[in-house]
Amino acid sequence: TMASYTRVYVSGLGLKTAPEAVRAHFGAAGDVTDVAVPRRRGFAFVGFRTSDAANAAVRKLDRSFLGAHRLRVVPASEKAASASSSKKQNRAQKTTTEKSR
Repeated sequence: TMASYTRVYVSGLGLKTAPEAVRAHFGAAGDVTDVAVPRRRGFAFVGFRTSDAANAAVRKLDRSFLGAHRLRVVPASEKAASASSSKKQNRAQKTTTEKSR
């Protein structure tokens, strides 16, 4: 069974990519409900009306090109999980460094 998610995390965007361009590109996978592109960060979150559309975006659009940029597309839930676990690791490293001084 496929995991149920409706948002994807997109990395590899050009720093000046407009939200409209992202919406148009991901519309190929299904109904896009929202696009969040933090300014000049090179990534975006794209929301879809259905989990089928979000699955299709990961299947069809991962490693696709938007302009000259090759995109990586993963379920946003996986991205959040990996980000929070790496933050925990960083925190653990900081605490051990402070203790050793």
